[in-house]
Amino acid sequence: MEEPAAPLPEAIKGLVAVIVAADVYRLAAAEHFGLDVVESRAVSHLDKHGALSQGELGQLMGLTSGGVTGVVDRLERRGVARRVADPHDRRRNRVELTEEATQTLGRSRLSLAPAFDEMRPGAVEALAETLPLLAAGLDHAARSLRATGPYARPEPTTDAAVDPTP
Repeated sequence: MEEPAAPLPEAIKGLVAVIVAADVYRLAAAEHFGLDVVESRAVSHLDKHGALSQGELGQLMGLTSGGVTGVVDRLERRGVARRVADPHDRRRNRVELTEEATQTLGRSRLSLAPAFDEMRPGAVEALAETLPLLAAGLDHAARSLRATGPYARPEPTTDAAVDPTP
């Protein structure tokens, strides 16, 4: 493989730093809201994709059906998520965030605003344009890792899993 162009290694290094910082932030936010990290990940997927079947949520998170059932049960007990009938298949349920959880997520995002305070003019606008593309690239890289590694597993079958929009 060819060595990347000069700014790319620094950009990759910065991206890794953002991924690590996001992991630390997730842990702090989960603790703040009384969730564990797995529950926090489930909330993030439901926030990004909207209502999902338990199977879809489990595939996105890499959980067994029993594992995702436990997560959804805990989120329901905490009033964060609820099971609702699937409008297209009465035999299935979908999991969605409660209105209170959605409002709490909206308010909690305000705590991220100071992360942008030290940026030069125009940088926030550039990030707003670039971050969705970067997220889609990370989704693609994750799918590639899953498909080609020694422990390869099938791709999630939901369209929501490949939607690059936040």
